[in-house]
Amino acid sequence: MGKWAKAKRDTIVREFEAASGDMRGEIEPTFITARTTGEDVLAGEITRDGSTMRVAYRSELDADDVAHVFAVAYLDELTMHHDRGKIATIVLVDQASGAERTIAYPA
Repeated sequence: MGKWAKAKRDTIVREFEAASGDMRGEIEPTFITARTTGEDVLAGEITRDGSTMRVAYRSELDADDVAHVFAVAYLDELTMHHDRGKIATIVLVDQASGAERTIAYPA
């Protein structure tokens, strides 16, 4: 587990900022940037299929950090939980390793 997985919400918001690019068909490009360096710490593509959101990403963060930083920076801050009630499951796919992690949409 990395240093961000257990960080408080206000710490994540202070350290990271999420952004989304123009949709390419059903794919939403997404970026999470470190506010201090301006560098992307996560670059991904989001697709939605029924009640599942799939996030194919590249990141130097470990899987626990990715899950928490994505939940706070993207779901909470950027989209303000636009998908709440529509999405039940999030599948995080590390494109470098192929590892998948399934999490419930945060309550």
